[in-house]
Amino acid sequence: MISFSYSGEVVQSPLALFSFLPLCKLTGLRLNSDVFCHDIPTSHEFSLLFLCTNPSSQLYKGTEENPISQIDIFAFDIDKINMTIQQLRYVVALDQHRQFVKAADSCFVTQPTLTLQVKKLEEEVSAILFDRSSQPIQPTPIGERFIRQAKKILLELDELQDLVTEDRNQMSGEFRLGVIPTLAPNLLPLFISDFLKRHPEVILRIEELQSEYIIEKLIHRELDLALLATPLNEPSIREIPLFYEPFLIYADADHDFLKQKAVSVNQLRQDGLWLLEKGHCFRDQTLNICGVSTGDRERGLIMEGGSIETLKRLVQQVTGYTLIPQMSFQGSLDESHVVPFQDPQPVREISLVVHQQFTREKFLTEFRQSIVSHIPGPLLQSPIASPIR
Repeated sequence: MISFSYSGEVVQSPLALFSFLPLCKLTGLRLNSDVFCHDIPTSHEFSLLFLCTNPSSQLYKGTEENPISQIDIFAFDIDKINMTIQQLRYVVALDQHRQFVKAADSCFVTQPTLTLQVKKLEEEVSAILFDRSSQPIQPTPIGERFIRQAKKILLELDELQDLVTEDRNQMSGEFRLGVIPTLAPNLLPLFISDFLKRHPEVILRIEELQSEYIIEKLIHRELDLALLATPLNEPSIREIPLFYEPFLIYADADHDFLKQKAVSVNQLRQDGLWLLEKGHCFRDQTLNICGVSTGDRERGLIMEGGSIETLKRLVQQVTGYTLIPQMSFQGSLDESHVVPFQDPQPVREISLVVHQQFTREKFLTEFRQSIVSHIPGPLLQSPIASPIR
């Protein structure tokens, strides 16, 4: 048994008492020295005996034979209270306008909706909050106390929302960025310096990682955001597409591909194909485009490059061909070795990705805008292309 005493001398469970006081304050209920709580299970799903100072309560038990003038003893199950924040807003609006239609209009709901929700709330707390017989309607005595407390609760909620909004709009602090190797050397130099100049309070910690490690770190919140090829098909990760990057063919100077204006994907063969090492998503995309499961193994040299630049040098010095992303094309240095694909060109989708619980929306907006504003125009146009997944 748990018992309470107004003198404070008989309080066997202060934790329980403190749990009930906010509810008593909100509903206008008060504890009395003769109130007892019995048979309390460990789950805290228990009923309490309270003294109600509201004579109009639906649970009022006074009769002619046994009058109880201003108070009533009744059972109150704390776990069955089911009021909502929106109901509190309706009650406060009704107090402000003292008329159901005007209160409903201020809340952008219909009058029947507001009336029904106020009635449900009164049933939840077992108290009449408004005297509907007066015109305009007036709060009852317990309604006045309820409304005062409801306003305090809503004010606290607004302050919480302001705190969250401030966090979402913040443009300062350290952010951990992951970038795949086939993107980092060509994309980051385009925008990163300008972004940091515009936002001097931001610190970026950049890691160059393969896609599988980026995904793992994002899931475990060890990275804040990343730039990589998508889609990832990972429910916990949010993808924000930025642009589509075409693939190009990079071949040795004597290769037959260079004699054509454009090459069809149907012409690609395993013979002479150079690949990135396993783990790179670009390797998998290349294999998908070429329709093979591995690179050439007949040239007496087995090597899988760790970077696009390594593959270029191998093609130049040994023979064969490879695929490169368009952003790695270096103008006059590469033009004698490069030929495009015929339409529809294979492309890869490049996205900014974050965990679904990442909340810094202003940072995401500014970061995305900085990238997009520095990307060459053709990449931002919707291409007549075939995305490679």
